Amino acid sequence: MGISIRYRHTVLLSVNRDVKCSMPCRGDTAIFKHQGSSEPWESGGDLVALPMVEAAWKMKHLKERTKKGHDIAIFDILSRVEHRNCARYMFANWSGRKLGKSYEFDFWQIVKCMTERGWEELCTTVEKKDKDAYDNLMKNSPKMWTRAFWGTTCKSDIIDNNPCESFNSNIIEARFKSIIIMLEDIRTKMMTRIIQKRKLYNRWKRNYGPLVKAKLDANKKDCVEWQLIWNGENGCELRKGRYQYTVDLSQSICSCRSWQISGILCAHACAAMYHLGLQLDDYLNECHHIKTYKKAYSFPMQPINGPHDWPKTGIELALPPIERKMPGRPKKNRRIAKDEPKRLKPDHLSRKGLLMTCTQCGQHGHNKGFCTKGNKHVKQVQFCSSLIYIE
Repeated sequence: MGISIRYRHTVLLSVNRDVKCSMPCRGDTAIFKHQGSSEPWESGGDLVALPMVEAAWKMKHLKERTKKGHDIAIFDILSRVEHRNCARYMFANWSGRKLGKSYEFDFWQIVKCMTERGWEELCTTVEKKDKDAYDNLMKNSPKMWTRAFWGTTCKSDIIDNNPCESFNSNIIEARFKSIIIMLEDIRTKMMTRIIQKRKLYNRWKRNYGPLVKAKLDANKKDCVEWQLIWNGENGCELRKGRYQYTVDLSQSICSCRSWQISGILCAHACAAMYHLGLQLDDYLNECHHIKTYKKAYSFPMQPINGPHDWPKTGIELALPPIERKMPGRPKKNRRIAKDEPKRLKPDHLSRKGLLMTCTQCGQHGHNKGFCTKGNKHVKQVQFCSSLIYIE
């Protein structure tokens, strides 16, 4: 995830996310890039990966020593890692969002579709509506923002970047401080968060968290509508209308791919297990177990002394670049979509959608100030220099 700080740098934090798909639980690395540099992230120039506390001290002198490690991480490891883009950002950059609600509905149907065949049918529908909008949408590789092409190694089906948005919102005050103070604030916040999470999972009544339980309960209710045909071993067919899927309990596979992607049993798997008298909790992926959740928060962040006790490295102090005042008001919050509802106060209601009614003539579409039928004498306004006279 990336955040911008006060002194015109971009900081890329390496963070871990817990199994509840909530805010990142810990940050281990900070990567810096000068905003004035024209070099891309892949190059060794102006790119330094450092431990958080030592970030500001060694940002200048570790560039050559870490270049080899970055080349291996970026060109070798990063190229083999599955990449996923935030669907909300994809929709915000897509020209189809200007065409109406029907295109927005089609977009989210495409993103959430689990199978390639269903994805192709939904894409054909959009292509028939508007060929230009479809071509604009397919400029970015669908493998990065649609579930139909995702792998099954990472047991996560989230399609947006909300965990990182929550993290950015939590550190919004620290982002405008100098680098060392900013990292110290983030470190103390993460230290407190680990303790809060430990208290949270101690209240769990099951082997998994409440969010996983809510998804599993919804699939249990849906499994009643599916008709099951068993092959006598571990294979089953599930039918409902024209839809039909297969389940293999020995390999924990369902042809809808929801079970493999999220690690949570789908409705078809629940129906098969109820038919065979199996326990659903035994087939839940271990990444959702409380044991795994405890491992994510098993390593506390150790306390450190203040700057007055930090050892002197003998390295020349790296001063921040000269601060330039950028035009306009600095943005803190994300850009709100055009059709996104505005946030109101708790005791206020929105007037959007209400029909205006005139209290004089009783007709709709105007109020008494612009009514021409109810008033005997229409107000005539004359402008004379800076004064307004009403007859």
